[in-house]
Amino acid sequence: MAAQLISENASETVKSGFVELGVTQVWQVILANRSDPFTSALSASGLPALQASGTFGTATLYVISRVPTRVDEDATGKKWNVTVSWSNATEQFNRNQNGQPVSDPTDSVKQVDIQYLEYSEPITNATFENVTEGGGFEDGTAIGTQPTWLDDGNVTVSTGETVQAERTAYRQVITVSRIESSWTSTYEDYTNTINSAALTITESDAGGVKATYTFPAKTLRMKPITKTPVWKDGSLYFRISFPMEHKIDTWIHSEFDRSQSERIFAGQKKPGGGTYSQADVDKLYPDATAGTVKFGIQTITEKTSEGETVAVGDPRPLDGYGARLGVAAATNVNGKSCFVNWSIFEEKSFAGLNL
Repeated sequence: MAAQLISENASETVKSGFVELGVTQVWQVILANRSDPFTSALSASGLPALQASGTFGTATLYVISRVPTRVDEDATGKKWNVTVSWSNATEQFNRNQNGQPVSDPTDSVKQVDIQYLEYSEPITNATFENVTEGGGFEDGTAIGTQPTWLDDGNVTVSTGETVQAERTAYRQVITVSRIESSWTSTYEDYTNTINSAALTITESDAGGVKATYTFPAKTLRMKPITKTPVWKDGSLYFRISFPMEHKIDTWIHSEFDRSQSERIFAGQKKPGGGTYSQADVDKLYPDATAGTVKFGIQTITEKTSEGETVAVGDPRPLDGYGARLGVAAATNVNGKSCFVNWSIFEEKSFAGLNL
């Protein structure tokens, strides 16, 4: 027998700032035999199914529970009342892109979560303001003529030497997750790799794209991809999470070019003028055959106030060619600090992940 609606009531509740609507219906089902189980009552034609949608006025509600109760206590016992609860409070449902509850977990729309990591980073893009005396920027007095050799970029002292200044920064961690029917072992190959090409991630609903995130190449580092078991009836699914850490200035490692030594080779500029000859290089390795030494490493020295030559106490900026900055003008015309850049993470295409 088809289910018959015998009663209905509604409720409105304000919860977390939103109006929560609820409708409770009682449907009556008369089965053919007293021995028929409650599942037969739930299978009656006309009875709303779990997660079914219905329109009440202008609101769309969904079935969130069905409770069958045997009404006849006598020998007949074939009559059941099924209480059906409708609500717009359906946060517990998995939904598809149109916002509809899904019966197949793999039809669920992906989730995008964004968090931020706080860290300290070296300053390489500072803006030079001025030099003051008697105090800092707010309290001091600007000196009459500002040094023309100080420029935007690294934080330096008035000699132009870089200091290791840092600032607080925030790095975005974006995690895309979705439900899959099985685990893909090749996901493990993505750990600690960076995106070889630009990647765009979108979030959409029935109205279209609601959010777009675009990441240039080499700016996303994949953290370990994880899975969490999700059971539906007797079937096992997995919620797969793809966490990626975004570094806006790429994951290429930049090492500040500085040292207490410098590379000496024929043609390299000398601090006092002129260039090193092959004979100068050979002197660094007196036991080697003359002319076979291609280069040498020599400690950077300086003169004391008494005229004594001593090794420098701190690393000095280099010009990108192994010489102290400011000496080999032909190779670093602007005299700016240099950085040696290295790829330290494998690059991999993230396109196949369908994020």
